[in-house]
Amino acid sequence: MIFKTYTSFCQTIMFIDDNPIDTFIHTRLLKLSEFQGKQLVYDNCFAALDYLTCNQYVGELLPELIFVDLHLPLMSGLEFIEKIKALPGLIEKQCQVVVLSSTYPEPEMAFQMEKSGVWKILEKPLRLEDLKNIYEEVEGMRYAIAS
Repeated sequence: MIFKTYTSFCQTIMFIDDNPIDTFIHTRLLKLSEFQGKQLVYDNCFAALDYLTCNQYVGELLPELIFVDLHLPLMSGLEFIEKIKALPGLIEKQCQVVVLSSTYPEPEMAFQMEKSGVWKILEKPLRLEDLKNIYEEVEGMRYAIAS
């Protein structure tokens, strides 16, 4: 039960991936981890960006975690991150962005992602251990903020 206490922090998770197999794995993984929140699933950055733009001032509708594939057609994960970070609403304060990639990006690309505000870079597909580590880090951040 990884997310037993995590659901109080994370009510919504967004996945952006054009590969239906990866999307299936990730949504199934959340179900196996007993995550009880809402899952927003998009196969392209434009639809996800529309959702975030429309809801940028409504904190309860924004995801706390955004998992975005780095290599997407039409708009890359990095371009998506740069666009959402430019929005003036609550997104930067509320949303932690995790980049997913089948290969670890080159150092220059990883630096650019870090500069753009990416919280983590993880290899696809996610594993239960990845979610557990994210949970523990979020709990640590919550504890540090509360102290």
